Formats: sequence, structure tokens, C-alpha cells
Amino acid sequence: GRNNGKKLLIFGDSYIYYDYNSLVEFFAESFSEFLFCYYLGDKEKMMDMAEAFNPDFVVYEIVERMVPLSVE
Repeated sequence: GRNNGKKLLIFGDSYIYYDYNSLVEFFAESFSEFLFCYYLGDKEKMMDMAEAFNPDFVVYEIVERMVPLSVE
């Protein structure tokens, strides 16, 4: 990947950071700052984290089994 000078915040579940999954490495190499948070379903914590980190992009990654924890 190539650093694009942008900040990325990802809210997600364990799928994105398992050892066999290279997504975390891809994102870390592609953005100047990268933060992963496991705050699924807690909208207040997610909003606080987004405000504190001030990202250029936010990704909400969720696998089907976790949909009941999704925020509105």
C-alpha cells in the first residue's frame, strides 16, 4: 500500500483483525493514521472516538452474525 496522508477510523468486529486477515496491515500501510475500535452497538462511544480522532474516513465493518449489534 501507499500512504495517502489521510486518517482512517474503523469500527468493526474480530473479523478484520484475525491473524489470517491482512486487512489491518493493508489499512495501516495505506493511511498516515489508522485506528481500529471494537465499539459495535455503543453509538455514544463511537461518536466520542470519532470526535477525538477526527478521521478523514470512517468504516463500519460488521459481519452478518453481528448485525443485531448494529447502530442506527
